[in-house]
Amino acid sequence: MNISSIIVLVKPEDLESVSAAIDAINGAERHFTDPSGKIIATIEAPEISEEVRILGEIEQLDRVISAQMHYSYAEEELEAGREKIGVDRGAERILSDETDISQITYGGDVNKLLEKARKGK
Repeated sequence: MNISSIIVLVKPEDLESVSAAIDAINGAERHFTDPSGKIIATIEAPEISEEVRILGEIEQLDRVISAQMHYSYAEEELEAGREKIGVDRGAERILSDETDISQITYGGDVNKLLEKARKGK
């Protein structure tokens, strides 16, 4: 799943109509509107190409001055990166109710942990 945040700019007098139009788009969710004409929304889609399509749909709405993506999270990329460097799903293991708390340690340096994982230690 991919999730991106976007900022949409409109004239203050168009805020209500554009907000309603964004709310009607499948995969888009409005989270905040500012009386000055700023709208914060997210786009959620199974693939990046679908996110880009939804962003394009929002950009093409009547009265939209601009719509820009500001943050994007792609779950597939994260998983591929974890596999590439050999990082396991440690947080899920630690948060499990079956994990003995005495077995949890913290080294204090994420970079050292990643380097260790890359070396297979």
